[in-house]
Amino acid sequence: MYGADTHVSRDYPTKDGRMMKKVVIIVILFAAVFYHRTEAATTPPWQTLIKDGQSSEDILIFGRARKTADLVIEITKAGGDREGEYRYSSDAGDSWSDVKVIKAGVDIPLISTAGTPSELGLKIRFSASSVFTRGSRYSLYEPISYDVTYGANAGTGQIQISSDDVIYNDSYDIAIKITRSGGLGEGGFSYSLNGGRTFSNPVTIPASGIVKLSNNLITIRFWAGDGRFLVGDEYKCSIKGDQSKRDYSPYILAMIAIVATALLAVCYRLSMMRAMPQSYRLFEYKQVESRKKRGLPKRREL
Repeated sequence: MYGADTHVSRDYPTKDGRMMKKVVIIVILFAAVFYHRTEAATTPPWQTLIKDGQSSEDILIFGRARKTADLVIEITKAGGDREGEYRYSSDAGDSWSDVKVIKAGVDIPLISTAGTPSELGLKIRFSASSVFTRGSRYSLYEPISYDVTYGANAGTGQIQISSDDVIYNDSYDIAIKITRSGGLGEGGFSYSLNGGRTFSNPVTIPASGIVKLSNNLITIRFWAGDGRFLVGDEYKCSIKGDQSKRDYSPYILAMIAIVATALLAVCYRLSMMRAMPQSYRLFEYKQVESRKKRGLPKRREL
């Protein structure tokens, strides 16, 4: 029925094809690792612990602070990985954690040592190449930090938005847009506190990178890194005040005054209602006596 040379053709992957797939996978993995390294290399410098007045990379800090922390990390026993020991404080040394063993290369969550224990949202990592000296102290003041999203970000600039304390009375919907390209002391920006409905006049990014907004309640830190901010870059941040810690005592006192006034009014009304029948009977008695003396009937006929 079929010729002798007739056969079904199948495409099998060749050795070169398999090699090409391996190359593509390796390239993708390398790109992912490179991207990760690039992100790590551009970590803003405002999260660097200070030792003897200088920035130190012996201990790295990561995360976003959920509450204000005045961190102090003290080395209590000299040594490196699995040898040295440390303790830390979140309130500038007024209270301390238990003594712990140094574990290099591990992200260690920090718990508030002041008041009720709670996670600070921060993690520390000891450098594996460092040998720590007993008595050394590393410090960092970390305000509450809020999540920043990027609308459009062609430049390499980063910003951090924070406050020294919980904003009780109000909430903010911050929007920042770059209006002039450049680095610190060169670029310009405008900001909005209502989500972008209205913006401020353009302002030059200070050389320090630090800008205070809303009566100094909010701090914005600009960091250009090795690059700069570009026109069109946008940053957004929503801040919701922590109403659970708001001071409601003025409202409570006002409510107590209103309720007390209402109760006094009701009591006065009730007392008047009780007194009215008695007053009416006394008035009627006087009328009857007066008419009796004058020889008139007890009641006047209408």
